[in-house]
Amino acid sequence: MKPIGQNDYYGIFQTGLLVASEALGLKQAHLADVCGVSKSYLSKLKGWEWDKASNTLQARPHVTNTNFKRYAVPLMQFLEQKHQISFTDGYFMAAADDAAARQWGDLKTIEPAQSIRPGHPDEELYGLLDEFEVPEAGELTIEWNLDLSNPANLSDLVEKISRLAEKANAQLSVAIKLRKKQKQQVQGRNPPARTQTGRDYRGADLYGMRNDGLGRISVNPEAEYDATLNQLSSQLQDNPYVNLSIETGEPGAFEHISGRDALSGCKREQFCDFSAWEALHREGDWEFITRAHAIQGRGLHQYLLSRYDYGTLPFSLHAVLRFQGYALHAGAAAESANAGIVLGWKEVDGRSQYYHLLLDGQSMCLEQVGARTGDHIGDYQHLDAGVPFVVDEDTDYSFLLQITHEWISVYVDQVLHYQVATPPGLEGRAGIRPWRAKVTCSYFEVREG
Repeated sequence: MKPIGQNDYYGIFQTGLLVASEALGLKQAHLADVCGVSKSYLSKLKGWEWDKASNTLQARPHVTNTNFKRYAVPLMQFLEQKHQISFTDGYFMAAADDAAARQWGDLKTIEPAQSIRPGHPDEELYGLLDEFEVPEAGELTIEWNLDLSNPANLSDLVEKISRLAEKANAQLSVAIKLRKKQKQQVQGRNPPARTQTGRDYRGADLYGMRNDGLGRISVNPEAEYDATLNQLSSQLQDNPYVNLSIETGEPGAFEHISGRDALSGCKREQFCDFSAWEALHREGDWEFITRAHAIQGRGLHQYLLSRYDYGTLPFSLHAVLRFQGYALHAGAAAESANAGIVLGWKEVDGRSQYYHLLLDGQSMCLEQVGARTGDHIGDYQHLDAGVPFVVDEDTDYSFLLQITHEWISVYVDQVLHYQVATPPGLEGRAGIRPWRAKVTCSYFEVREG
């Protein structure tokens, strides 16, 4: 293999992840802790996989343009300190006295996967369910947006839905939203009524685009997979604990998963999953950007809040946020941009109050808002002096908040940046507020436990 560039942190991260998981046999949950991300987010960052049928390494697209240096550096340090595998001259090298000593280089020369996974770098992954821990009790919500005219996609999806239906019972409810991804339509003259085989295709060619001499025509899904999905839906009607809905698809291909484990009492949700987005509590004008699977909001009194309440049990919050608009309000102390992360949102006597990890552009601190009068502008109290934190606009920040009954610990790009005693009454919704700034959220996950 070719050497990896010294500043190619994407290549360093992907190769280091391969070494750790395949050569050393380390579990994904362990590596997620090393990199300072959740297990599901690590799955999205992963840019390769083993094809079991051919026993070969294949590339797959990753779903983020995040700076991979944040994840590559702690992974390199871990491999060197714990396993004596160092990154030198473009290669990961095992210790010379190791009998199994070898080297690993650039992964970008491997062949892209020719499978049911999407083949375009701007599309999200399909297959995350294989790595998701389905709870024994609670709720599971999945949304798929795929090209089901591909027989491999269709058969694989039917098998997965059938397996999920077998697990659904009075303790575990499963909601599945299936979107049939359409090919781009091209306008043309009215199509003929039948195909060459004589089968009625209801105004479109069953097998793709057709030229009848009058121009290209738009296409609809094939009757074969319509019939398969209708049959599957009919079979699931006997199970009251499975809800399958079928809708028109969107561009791209994606798979979204969220769940709540009732046995452990643990709740979990990911804001940037479209199915979760529909269940979020939103105040103000928020936009879900389908292609980027990101959320944007701006202005005063805009809140994007979780479906569930958190704080009864310890919980963690991982968010990747980008800020704009701080420079427009620089120097205006009374009207500065004060974006941040919301904790403990609740309604008391008809008024909302919450705690807020305040980012005013120059510092970070925890404040309480609306506790006395419910006024979110004038009724606030900083709980400590905070710490310096300069917001660089158009920069992705990875925030990890670990909340226990004693402490709130805030990590920024895997470095502990701020710690404050957990205030009383922190139970409530979690989320984001922009407050005069513009916030772009490309990842937001809250989970108990």
